[in-house]
Amino acid sequence: MGTKRFTVLIIPEKTDQLRRLKFPTWGIKAGIIFLASAFLVFILMTGLFLSSRSKLKELAYLKSENQTQKTQIYELASKVDNLDGQLSRLRQFNNRLRVITGLDKKSEDEFSPLGIGGVDGGEKTYPILGNLEEVIIRRMNSELERLKSEAYLEEISLQDLNEFVQDQKSILSATPSVWPTRGWLTSGFGMRISPFTGLNSMHEGLDIATQVGTPVLAPADGIVSFSGFTPEIGKVVVLDHGYGMTTRYGHLSEIKVRLGNRVKRGETIGNVGDTGRSTGPHLHYEIRINEIAVNPKKYILN
Repeated sequence: MGTKRFTVLIIPEKTDQLRRLKFPTWGIKAGIIFLASAFLVFILMTGLFLSSRSKLKELAYLKSENQTQKTQIYELASKVDNLDGQLSRLRQFNNRLRVITGLDKKSEDEFSPLGIGGVDGGEKTYPILGNLEEVIIRRMNSELERLKSEAYLEEISLQDLNEFVQDQKSILSATPSVWPTRGWLTSGFGMRISPFTGLNSMHEGLDIATQVGTPVLAPADGIVSFSGFTPEIGKVVVLDHGYGMTTRYGHLSEIKVRLGNRVKRGETIGNVGDTGRSTGPHLHYEIRINEIAVNPKKYILN
């Protein structure tokens, strides 16, 4: 039995002679298999090439991203260190203020750093980064937790300090610390011979002699608790400054405020006069704490 063959006829354009090419069947099959295999290999190689090029681009991007992350990590670590230093200085300043203002009885050297612990970041890993970067990240996590706790405690402490300062500010503004008028001090605070009876008596204020009509100024913030006339000191104004402190201004020729008015330090509340029981134009000035007369000169700063 003869081998089967395929015959291919070739017809040239410029000649009538035919050419015959005969191929065995197994050769045709082998050729087809070879071409199919070559095509498959080409497709596979093309796919591998495209995939490799994509992975190379991705690897290059990851390397660039990794370098950027490392730079950011080191910058963030530096900022955390700076923040820690700033918070430490703030804590020392806060402690110093608390000692100065009496909010804490400890001396500044007795304050120790706050015993605040932090988390260690757990078992989380960062496969893209190196070991050093992982250590830095864990350290930053711990430091940020600690700084968060310390900042919260410092905030509470500063709120207390602010309330204290505001209260002190209110006290200072309500403390009569300036002369209510200018003139000559004709009688001080304490025991004296009464010009009316000739006997020793307690003088509970200062007598400041000056011309009638000279303005009388409020030496501190307060509220007018009395505005009227008494037989002893004539036209009189009493200011309530809070904290148990009041001031009294007697022998006025004119009153400039009314009951319930709020006045500020330096505001005119009346004018010097000679009303009531008096030997001449002057201002009688008193300071009382919880209704007990005290020497006004101890409070005058100017």
